[in-house]
Amino acid sequence: MPLSRSDSGIFYMKAKHTVLWCLEFPGSEIRSYLMGTMHAKSDEAYTHLNLATTYLNKCQLFAGEIDLSNTNYSNNEFYLPVDITLSDLLGRKKYLKYSKIIKKAFEVDLNQLQKYKPLVAQNIILEKIITESNTLSLDFKLHDLAYKSGMKLTGIETLEEQNNILKIIPISHQLKMFKDSFSKIKRMKRTLEKTISLYASGNINALYKESKRGLGKIREIMLFDRNKIMAERIVELIRNESCFVAIGAAHLGGNKGVLKFLKESSILITAVL
Repeated sequence: MPLSRSDSGIFYMKAKHTVLWCLEFPGSEIRSYLMGTMHAKSDEAYTHLNLATTYLNKCQLFAGEIDLSNTNYSNNEFYLPVDITLSDLLGRKKYLKYSKIIKKAFEVDLNQLQKYKPLVAQNIILEKIITESNTLSLDFKLHDLAYKSGMKLTGIETLEEQNNILKIIPISHQLKMFKDSFSKIKRMKRTLEKTISLYASGNINALYKESKRGLGKIREIMLFDRNKIMAERIVELIRNESCFVAIGAAHLGGNKGVLKFLKESSILITAVL
């Protein structure tokens, strides 16, 4: 595979399709690895697990998108205010309409998600589309392997930071995204199936474009801003010890992706195939 010189003078290995990258400071003997993951339990999500495990075992520190060993999923930021429900936001007539659509398409009872914010409810429902062939999502599987190997564990972001992002996104916009998703079920299913396929093939640039398109007006806070911060934190993590970093694959590619920001920090980036 050819090497080409980047603008910073660092050699950068070009690869069309891969989710795993080796990161090095010029002149350093410390090698770290960055893997794009998928938050799912499907076989497609596990496509690159064996490759990842080979390099995970070479590292001292594991850094997930957040530290999954300190996660509290009962966090109140997932929920609407006490006196408001999803039915209130949608209106009774539309709520019943979406309830029927979601029950038929996903076998999910929307009544059980009444108290969740629209974006959280939407994500819970969408997860039902993806076949759950494995007990753990890929993120948790990698964290579990690292824990059992005795590696130090940390996160690139904190749960509080991710919750604050959810807090920033107006409920009105979350509701619009919810309606858009479940008004066009077939299109939404095709998009998700495409995303799964792109991950399995390792096409991170296409994943970035799909994510950017799907996020619409909130792409700045959900994608671009976070990518820059993630890259800055990765640079500091890999400075003194070998680290295996695992973050959502949609964060890696593109002109405002983590790999681009790392490249601008003069990190030597090599595709692992």
